[in-house]
Amino acid sequence: MESECSRKARCRPSLQYWVAKRGNGMLQVVGPIFRPRKYGIAVGKGSPLRKRINEALLAIYEDGTYEDIYAKWLSRGN
Repeated sequence: MESECSRKARCRPSLQYWVAKRGNGMLQVVGPIFRPRKYGIAVGKGSPLRKRINEALLAIYEDGTYEDIYAKWLSRGN
């Protein structure tokens, strides 16, 4: 017996995580991204953490760590 489950809207990274880590090969994310969204990290105005966070994010993009994290947590097969 085949069953169907539909989720109309959800945060794509959350769905990708569920499919990759808990979907047991039975779930998939389909369709286009309806409204691309950017995420942020909030810190207080004038916080010295802002520069450090930005530098750390830039570093993980530049050295490939971001792709490694994405592959580990948001991709099937890992």
